[in-house]
Amino acid sequence: MARSRSAVRNALLSLLLAYGSPNAAPAEIAFATRRDVTLPSAVRDLAVARLNADPRPDALVVTDRGIEVLLGSAEGVFAAPLLIRQQPVPARVAVGDFDGDGRADLVVAGISEPALHVRFGAGDGSFEAGPRLALPGRVLGLQVADVNRDGLADILAGWSDGILVFRGQNGRSFAEPQGVDTEGAPGSAFRTADVDGDGLVDLLLLERSGEGVGFFRGDGQGGFAATTASFAGSEPRALAALQDLDGDQLLDLAVVDGRGLSWLKGDGKGGFSEPARLIRSDDLAAVAAVDWDRDGIYDLVALDERRAVVHVLKNRGRGRFEMAGQRLAGAQPRVLAVADLDGDGAPDLLAGNTLGRSLTILWNRDGQIEGAPVFDVGSDPGEATALDADRDGHLDLAVLHREAGSVSVHLGDGNGNFVSHFEQRVGQDPRALVSTDFDGDSVLDLAIANFASDDIAVLLGNGRGKFTPPLLLAAGLGPSAITAGDFNGDGKLDLAVANRLSNSLSVFWGDGKGRFRDPTNFATPPRPTFVLAGDLNRDGRLDLVAGSSRPEQVAVFYGRQEGLAETADVAAFQSPVRPVVAADFDGDGTADVVRVDEFSDRVAVFPGRVESDLAMPRYFATGRQPTAAVAGDFDGDGKPDLVVLHRRSRVALFLRNTTADFARPGHATSAAQAPTPASDPWQAAIEPW
Repeated sequence: MARSRSAVRNALLSLLLAYGSPNAAPAEIAFATRRDVTLPSAVRDLAVARLNADPRPDALVVTDRGIEVLLGSAEGVFAAPLLIRQQPVPARVAVGDFDGDGRADLVVAGISEPALHVRFGAGDGSFEAGPRLALPGRVLGLQVADVNRDGLADILAGWSDGILVFRGQNGRSFAEPQGVDTEGAPGSAFRTADVDGDGLVDLLLLERSGEGVGFFRGDGQGGFAATTASFAGSEPRALAALQDLDGDQLLDLAVVDGRGLSWLKGDGKGGFSEPARLIRSDDLAAVAAVDWDRDGIYDLVALDERRAVVHVLKNRGRGRFEMAGQRLAGAQPRVLAVADLDGDGAPDLLAGNTLGRSLTILWNRDGQIEGAPVFDVGSDPGEATALDADRDGHLDLAVLHREAGSVSVHLGDGNGNFVSHFEQRVGQDPRALVSTDFDGDSVLDLAIANFASDDIAVLLGNGRGKFTPPLLLAAGLGPSAITAGDFNGDGKLDLAVANRLSNSLSVFWGDGKGRFRDPTNFATPPRPTFVLAGDLNRDGRLDLVAGSSRPEQVAVFYGRQEGLAETADVAAFQSPVRPVVAADFDGDGTADVVRVDEFSDRVAVFPGRVESDLAMPRYFATGRQPTAAVAGDFDGDGKPDLVVLHRRSRVALFLRNTTADFARPGHATSAAQAPTPASDPWQAAIEPW
């Protein structure tokens, strides 16, 4: 007998929310994600200095509107920005005391104007206009240093044919510019430091059209002479602040080039060794040297603008670096700044995000970087599932890769970190997977629906994080969704597969040893995209729901003693119907629902309520264009967390559940009321909005 649309919908939602009675008033769901300061337009440059009388560092952010002044607060964050309008549109900013009054002044370079604009600080975060300094061409690089040791900051401005030095003078003026002969190299990427240890400011200049870094020895009067050049890599882009990276008391160099990040050992005379490659990537935009853990040895951080991550490299001494993690930044991070934002004596990090129109704050907590950890999962990640593949008690991840036609396994350490461990070809364009024990050996296995090769790959686990080569089962056309369950009551797990291009449901009958008989096929609504299993009518037998978000139809196949019923109960909906991720994130005994918002770079979490529909969502920032999410307790604290996949940037983001009142007495979920395990097919449910 057919059931009404509302009856089917209510049954589905009752399964979604069937976690038992609520324990208490729900806590406010929270996840540890990145902390952003939103700005009105794209970030072009960034500088940090103390602009007023308090000891907290402030930020100067170059945007399309002008210079945004963000005054620091006691909490290590910033007050609302104060705008200094600047025309034409500014491109760069640098800070120094140009008039010797002890207050921070600034110099601004326009995006196209061949000039610099100096502004003198009043000591309260405001500035008054100073002189305009003309150049022969537009400004490509900008640095501030006291090159002639008179106690006043001087300005070094790079342009297409070299570098000009504007020496500060008393009376808020500057001497006529002095040119630096760069031998034809543009002044687009350079740094100032005492490279050779003679107490005078020198220059290092990247030959961006070539492969070298040139050393220009300073004479202490504002003049610089080309001395030597060293190989810096292929198409070098950016220099880190010069620091001693190997403990020999000589300045070394970190360089971003077209192939990644390298460090070069300094000889104390302006020469450098061949580059030692640390990161291979063509998407790095900036690098900084900073002693994160305050062990007296400088570490490195680098921005990856395409993947929107901050790479952290720990220096183990003598220039031996190892990757210490990655943290999420905003969209297209391009500029870095380091400062002790919260006054705890440890350096923190600011990343300026061009497309994200924001600053990402990464605080240093006892040598550990707060924020949202990310990890590599390989090219074109699609769907994923959580499972304990190596039986160590920690949840791992199995991730599908559509272009490569493979599945990869990433082992979890129980603290939200993952290490790539195994990859196996499974078929063409894998679209969906399910994890359970098909052969009865108490080890989790995998079944994967391959859309383009019209088959199902069954991989048996070995309990050590690896799987057998796939057993392939012929399915219908375009299998796009899969679930598992005992659909005929024989105590052995079967597989149900929705075939999108043949408008059918294929049920493969398991023998309990990891093999399957030929399928039984059922007709479904057009182009089914999901299949779910659960006891829909509470008769003790598993039922199946298969359907499509277009034309918003679902078919219900009821379990019988002899197997699934031939006839389907079809219900139509007026809004899209799709599987969702659900878990009890606040510990109140009801399931909460996750929606991935691909085009707003966030996930929405809808708290579940027994007495009513879902509550209004809370939003949490992700990387660019998130595509899928997986729920599970990945850090072993009893709270379900989220891992969010990003197909474009090839990374997964770990969102740690930080809901404050989840485990308070009388609030924690009891064992009888615990959420359905991640491997249970009803972890996915019908989207109710």
